[in-house]
Amino acid sequence: MARRTKALAHAAGHPREVAAQARDLVGRVHHSAELESLATRLSLLRSGRPPLAGTPEAQGRRGRFRQGVTLARLASTVIGQAQPDEDRHALLVPFTPERLGRTWAAIGWLPWAWIVAVLVLVGSVPTFMVSLF
Repeated sequence: MARRTKALAHAAGHPREVAAQARDLVGRVHHSAELESLATRLSLLRSGRPPLAGTPEAQGRRGRFRQGVTLARLASTVIGQAQPDEDRHALLVPFTPERLGRTWAAIGWLPWAWIVAVLVLVGSVPTFMVSLF
């Protein structure tokens, strides 16, 4: 998981390079509903116009978070459709749907792993204390 989150952080730290790789990658994507929706939402966001009426994005602060999640999902889907090259689009590869899905799954399991680790530690302390005597 550390490798995955490090790749995402590295990409987030280089927005210009990510944008350049995304421009290169967009040429590979054939027309799709996701690409059209992403382009529409990005143009609305860039122009400063309000979100599409009737959508959850139009409802305040929570709507902005939803808009961000929706944009991220659409971008991930479009990147997955374009199938980025590991060498040429190295900063976009972590954003493919499969890799993002695995990263989020690992993040979801992490608290449970910590709980199990604490239980093992608590269970091993008495055994260790008894073995000292």
